[in-house]
Amino acid sequence: MNGESLFINVVDKVTHDSMMQLHQQLQTVLDKLRIKREGIKDAQSLDAQRLEHLSKEIEQAFVSIQTMTQMVIKDELSVAEFNQLNYDELESFREMLVESNEKFSNIAERIATLSDSE
Repeated sequence: MNGESLFINVVDKVTHDSMMQLHQQLQTVLDKLRIKREGIKDAQSLDAQRLEHLSKEIEQAFVSIQTMTQMVIKDELSVAEFNQLNYDELESFREMLVESNEKFSNIAERIATLSDSE
C-alpha cells in the first residue's frame, strides 16, 4: 500500500463485493421501511413504532458500513501482504457479511409483505 489506502480498496474482491452488496441491501431495507411507515395510518401504532425502531437500527448499520468503506489504512504493506497478515480476521468478516446480506434480504422480503392497513 505504501502510504494510505481505503479499506474497501485493500480487501479481496469477495470482501469488497460483499461490503458493497450489504450497503445496497441496507439501503433497500431502509427505503422499504420508509414506504411502509408512510403507509401506516396511525403513526403512534405499535407497528409504526416497531418500524421506526428498526429503521434507526438499520440506519446505524448503514452508517457503520459507510464508515468502514471509507476507513483509511496507513501501512507500508502491499495489498497482498495486508490480506495475508489479516487473513483470519478478513475471513471472519467475509462470513459475517454473507450472513448479514442473507438476513437483510429476508428482512426486505418480510417488510414488503407487511399490511399497509394498520
